[in-house]
Amino acid sequence: LVENKPAVPGQALSVPVNFINSCPLLSASLALRFDASALHLVAVSYGGSKFDYVTEKTETIDNVAGTVRLRADVGAQSLVPDGFGNWATLMFVVRPEATAGFYPVTLDNNRDGDNPRFIRDCGQDPESQIPEFVSGGVVVDQLANSVCGYVVDTNGVEIPGATVQLWAD
Repeated sequence: LVENKPAVPGQALSVPVNFINSCPLLSASLALRFDASALHLVAVSYGGSKFDYVTEKTETIDNVAGTVRLRADVGAQSLVPDGFGNWATLMFVVRPEATAGFYPVTLDNNRDGDNPRFIRDCGQDPESQIPEFVSGGVVVDQLANSVCGYVVDTNGVEIPGATVQLWAD
């Protein structure tokens, strides 16, 4: 379940990817697609997610193709418990040139194999499951009297935490 989030051009935002599993998980994989002309994926965060403790996690971000692949494998660690929770949070920046509209985050159907996929342990041998997927995305709007962006130094490097005051004159 990818949440829907509102944003304006230039804004940084977090888009949670949540899931429900009926049995503990040994591994999980997911490949997503987004509109790279409007969204730039900066990072993937697992902070506070059900996979936060798992050491074998990989994410492959391709901002040209507009794809991200997520994979987690518990290995010798404890299984991911059943129930509802966060898989990961996608950290996007809406490109300043993005126009108003809905930009979906959906399954990447160009991926080989089953997508998404869980390997779960329901008390017998591990089994593969293809969970139901619900897409979401980013709703971009153009707001009058607002400015979104970031501050850079003379070399074009972003200055984290910098603020700007705008005056009418």
